[in-house]
Amino acid sequence: TTVATPDWRRTGAGLAPGAPDGARRFVAALADVYGDAAASRLQVTLHPDVGHETVPTMMDNCLEWLHRHV
Repeated sequence: TTVATPDWRRTGAGLAPGAPDGARRFVAALADVYGDAAASRLQVTLHPDVGHETVPTMMDNCLEWLHRHV
């Protein structure tokens, strides 16, 4: 059985960040699917030294993107 939990309850949330290899694979997969047509709308930001947690800068980035594109 899989139980969804909020990020702050996720196993490993308090661990130090490792290499963002999964994030890099995700970005590469998006580039393959969306190509240059979506490059101006796709924004992926890696936050150094941030593990599985949400920091205020992430919300700021999201709001900035929404203001530009919505």
